Amino acid sequence: MAPDIDIVIDESRCIDNINQFTSINTSGDIQTYSWDFDGDGIEDSTDPNPTFQYLNTGTYSVRLFVDAGTCSNSFSELITIYPSPANPSFEVVGSNFCIGDQINFNNLSDESGLEDVISYLWDFDGESTSDLSNPTYAFSSDGEKEITLRAIIPGCTTEVFSRQLIVNTPPEIDFDFTRVCAGLATSLINVLPSDDIETYFWDFSDGFTSNIENPTHAFPSEGAYPVSFTITDINGCSNTITKNVQVGQIPDPEISISG
Repeated sequence: MAPDIDIVIDESRCIDNINQFTSINTSGDIQTYSWDFDGDGIEDSTDPNPTFQYLNTGTYSVRLFVDAGTCSNSFSELITIYPSPANPSFEVVGSNFCIGDQINFNNLSDESGLEDVISYLWDFDGESTSDLSNPTYAFSSDGEKEITLRAIIPGCTTEVFSRQLIVNTPPEIDFDFTRVCAGLATSLINVLPSDDIETYFWDFSDGFTSNIENPTHAFPSEGAYPVSFTITDINGCSNTITKNVQVGQIPDPEISISG
């Protein structure tokens, strides 16, 4: 009976690495091994578990011939050797960033010849990681953030490429309003004024808006109006708050004359 044989090739597929080849034989009856690592018909090793470094990229047929004295057997498998990946790079889409903003990262890495095997590891200042090619991420805290990127193929990892960006805190926001009656002017007041605010926007939910910091507005009829107040600061960070403003009806006076 022919001896059973199988081979395992490690996951290193980079031209810079030495590959480990392991023979598997459960019967233990093999006497000699003969490896051909590049399919040229020339014996490259007689070791049961040899190593070999390829000098050129490409796909090779690895063949192992074994002999148990009376019977022989062979096993072959393809291996593809890839070039070392180029050092990665990326750009950050946009310029002003705030807590909670979805920031887009555009991967500029050269994947030539590696499209099927290349992968990436992003690190967002230690807060989170991603293996997507072009990820998005929203930071949960402010300050200077370092984003790093590595390109990986089996057996090879590039140097780290990094960039820094500043994440700002959205402005604090709140507002108050005076007693509200239908048809009468009501004052809406920004209770957290700041010199860093660039724009104001009010939506009174009755079809009218305002870009004044402390506007007045007459609601047309009684009812509940969800009034939204949005401010944007000099860093481009926005914040919005919505409060229900209950509008009452002006009571009709009753006159009673007794004679």
